[in-house]
Amino acid sequence: MNYGFVKVAAAVPHVKVADCKFNAEKIEGLIAIAEGKGVQIIAFPEMSITGYTCGDLFGQQLLLEQAEMGSCRFLIILANWILFLL
Repeated sequence: MNYGFVKVAAAVPHVKVADCKFNAEKIEGLIAIAEGKGVQIIAFPEMSITGYTCGDLFGQQLLLEQAEMGSCRFLIILANWILFLL
């Protein structure tokens, strides 16, 4: 019985500043763990894909493209899971 409850989790990945691929892999690992525990909604800190302190790097096209690819990666992963990512 679930009594109408939703399992919610907050996750804080270990990130490397401006290393979107590394950060996306860490986030993906946390999503897999949450899925295994029956989590239905998971929240991550803002800027988890890029790292918070990129400063001037946010003006670099490469960082923006990698961040976008990281976001798209999660859409593909989550298409098969019943999980809501915040």
